[in-house]
Amino acid sequence: MKISKKLLAMVMALLLALCALPVVSAAGSTNAEPGKTVSIQFDFSKIYGVDGEFQFSNRSLFSSVSYDTSKSGMGGSIDNDKCFLYGASEVTGYISVNLTVKPGAAVGDSCTITFTYEPSDENGNMSEWKTATATVKVVKPAEPTTPPTKPTTPPTKPTTPVEPTKPTTPPTKPTTPPTKPTTSPTKPHTGSVDYTELLRQIEIGEGLKKEDYTSASWEVFQKALENAKSLTKSRDQAAVDNAAEVLAQAISALVKMDYSKLQAAIDSAKKLTEDEELYRLWNALLEALDKGAGLLTSGDQSAVDAAAAEINELIAAIQARLEELRSKEVIKEVPVEPDGPFCNIFSHRVWPILFTISAILNALFIALVVVYFVRRRKNQKDDTPLVDYQIGDDEP
Repeated sequence: MKISKKLLAMVMALLLALCALPVVSAAGSTNAEPGKTVSIQFDFSKIYGVDGEFQFSNRSLFSSVSYDTSKSGMGGSIDNDKCFLYGASEVTGYISVNLTVKPGAAVGDSCTITFTYEPSDENGNMSEWKTATATVKVVKPAEPTTPPTKPTTPPTKPTTPVEPTKPTTPPTKPTTPPTKPTTSPTKPHTGSVDYTELLRQIEIGEGLKKEDYTSASWEVFQKALENAKSLTKSRDQAAVDNAAEVLAQAISALVKMDYSKLQAAIDSAKKLTEDEELYRLWNALLEALDKGAGLLTSGDQSAVDAAAAEINELIAAIQARLEELRSKEVIKEVPVEPDGPFCNIFSHRVWPILFTISAILNALFIALVVVYFVRRRKNQKDDTPLVDYQIGDDEP
């Protein structure tokens, strides 16, 4: 009897211990129709947290899988089927796994969902790994439980058609003739499209050269030109006008290339090559450099020193020749304009002199004429006879 009581006490203690252990359970099997959504609950009790992962034996059976932890009583999340939930106290709740079966799923297909987890206690200690499983099986859609209701009354037969009543009086003729329309119907607008501006912009664009402008601005212009050409037969006047305006803007936005610096550098280089002595020194330097490169691993010190001396001498000779060429450059004289009024046309400078001479000669001629007439007047004699005249002779 004592043994039985002890055994009973041990069994009771074991049951109490098992009840105290944290556990997660799930429904064993759930049926689902194609295209329908089912929810599977993984219940747990007396846990402080759980760490685990959901695995699917046939995940392709579902078009979507989602998790709901709002009823778990814990914080955390489930990402990529990995679960990490934690609570501030002992909780009892569940995790919902929402599964939508694909519409084309075959009847009889199934998928087993396995939740491998380890719960934690109030101290954060994790227990051994456990598993909870559930199975979703595709079943045939349920047929309606009740047959369709038959109509309680037979369909109504059609009534006999009634012939229309003939009019007792003939129709009244109109007393006045119909009024003619005062205006003629409006004809649809068939005006032609004006391509003048579009064709003018295309002609301007085709006359431009690609090498005269930057590649970026030319690319924008080229697209506008191609678009304009594609609308030369369009019947849409608005589209034609817009293409002409866009092309005009692209032409105005073209950026000119500046080759002056490059051309100056090329011209300077050409001048150097025109000097025979400098050309000879350059060729000699290139040969000396090739020769020196071949001696870098020769092991012959005297040959290496001689090659270095030759290269340095040629460099010095080239520098000296360049200085000599710079010193021989001809400085062109720039004429300096006079400070005051000045004219470099010869005829313009002769005319004032001739005018002055002419004025002097005219003055001399006039003076001679005056002198001539004065002298002539003095030389003339008065041949009028003298008359003895007394004033009293006039009295009667």
